[in-house]
Formats: sequence, structure tokens, C-alpha cells
Amino acid sequence: MDTTPNDIIVKVCCETYTEEDIETSKKLVHGLCSPPDRYKKRRGADRCSSNMLDILEVLHSTPPTEVPMFASVKLHLPAVDLTNFDVSLCLQEVRMVRQEMAVIREASQDNFRLRSEFTKAMEDNARSVENMESELASLRAEVQQLRDIKFDHMKDVPISQECRSYATVLSQDKSAPPPTPRLTGKQRQLTVAPTTTLASSPARPSVTDGNSGFTQVRRRRRGKAIVGRASNKGSLVVAKPRPVEVFVSRLSVETSAESLTQFLHDNEMELVDCEKLVTRFGSYASFKLVIGKADSEKILSPDFWPSGILVRKFYQRSAPRDH
Repeated sequence: MDTTPNDIIVKVCCETYTEEDIETSKKLVHGLCSPPDRYKKRRGADRCSSNMLDILEVLHSTPPTEVPMFASVKLHLPAVDLTNFDVSLCLQEVRMVRQEMAVIREASQDNFRLRSEFTKAMEDNARSVENMESELASLRAEVQQLRDIKFDHMKDVPISQECRSYATVLSQDKSAPPPTPRLTGKQRQLTVAPTTTLASSPARPSVTDGNSGFTQVRRRRRGKAIVGRASNKGSLVVAKPRPVEVFVSRLSVETSAESLTQFLHDNEMELVDCEKLVTRFGSYASFKLVIGKADSEKILSPDFWPSGILVRKFYQRSAPRDH
């Protein structure tokens, strides 16, 4: 009664029992349960279904401990066919069983695959160990052969030849040439063989070392240069001095090459070129200036520039060397 729907109970009872049996059962339930509502006598064509609904309503409203219990003398069990069978519940259970079987099948396939992979890995490891053992045995045999060859060779060498030193050889053979002395790096640069003659170079003063037998060549010093100071005479024109390259940084990001050029012109500076450089960070601006030689001291003076600006000579980065 608690799990079966009311319409199914009503249909089964109306098809199984007569209207008089249902009416009698209704009176009996009302007399035993004493519901608050009065007894209603149903009329019409569907009074059998209405009486069954009244019976079910009284039984549901009665506390479980006060529901009367009946024993049938002549039990007439209704025939239960597929129309009154809960097929959805059975299908749900069958679906759950199928899902569990699929999970079990996948787990068994994974276990079989893992077992086969593990077996293959063990076989590969066993073959690798066998190969390493065979290689180790061959290496041991080669080392033993080398030891035997060395031992045999040491047997053939006389002890007198094996233990002779250079002093012993000199004492036995006095006609042997003296050993060549070792020279330092500076001596190698300043010494040449006594028989070497350079035809294209002028003669240089030399000093002969009687102990080693080599001739030491001294470098000739250049004469001291002078710079003219007289006024310009005739048609000689002095070359212009090389301009100075200056690096200026820590300027505002909005600073342009035109504004910096205007600043230099306003301060009577001879500007050759002004180039804006690519900075590592975008918080400041840097420039490369090319200034005349006469203004080099002025432009590198701290009093010429506003406070906080960094100025120094420009150094070109060297190209990376090829290794």
C-alpha cells in the first residue's frame, strides 16, 4: 500500500472483487478506524473506484500502530500479469548490472595488458643483463691478455737498459751532444739561430751569448715625434680633428632627437649627428651624439647638463667572436 500507486490498487481490486465486497470492506474500515469524516455512500457508474479511494484515504490517514490487521478465510489472490508488473525497476537493475559488467571487463583487459607489458619488460631486462655479462667477460679477457703481453715484454728488456739514466749514458759516451737548454717565452721571442739571416730587414745590434750559442736581438727604439706650433704657412691645410662620440642617457621617454638637437644649438654646441638608441627598458631614453673636438670638454662637464642626466664617452660594442 505504501509503495504501490493508488490507481494500480484501485484497478486490481475493482477487477477482482465485486461492488458489494468493496462496500462491505468500506463499512468495516470506517467502523474500526473511526476517521473524522463521516461515511459517504457513493453512487454512479464509478462508485466502485470511489469506494476504493475512500478506503485508501482512511488507511493512509490512520497512524501505523492503529491500522487494523485482517486475516482472510477465503483468499482470492488477483492474477498479476505484465500490465501490473513494474518493468522499469527491472530494466534499471539490468542496466546497473550491465554497467558493472562493463567496468569489470575493462579492468580485466587493463590487467591483462599490464601483465603482458610487465612480462615483456622483464624479458628485455633479462636479455640486457645477459649482454652486459657477456661484454664484461670479454673485457676481462682483453685486460688479462694485455697484462700477459706487458709481463712478457718486461721479461725481454734487460735490467741494465731499463735502469740506465741520462747521467750514466753521458759517463759511458762522452761524445754525446749536450742537452738543449730550455728557454722562457721572452727568450724564444728575442732569440734566433746563429745562421739565420734576414735579407729584407736592416742590420740590428746583437749580443752573442757564449753559454747557449744563440744571438740575442734587441729591438730598435723609434724616435720621439713632435707636433707643430707655428702659424699656418703657405698652402698646407691641417686635417680636421676627429669628432668625439658622447653617450647621453636617463632622459625622459618623450625626449626626441629634435628636442636634444635644439638644446645643443641653443647652448652654441657644434653638433655633427644625433641618434636615438634602443634601450633595454622602456622607462628612459638614450642618445648617441657626435660633437666637434673643440666642444668635448664643455659637453662632458657636469655643469652643462641638467641634474640627473648621465653623460660619458660612447664606446662601441665589439662584435662577438666566432668560436
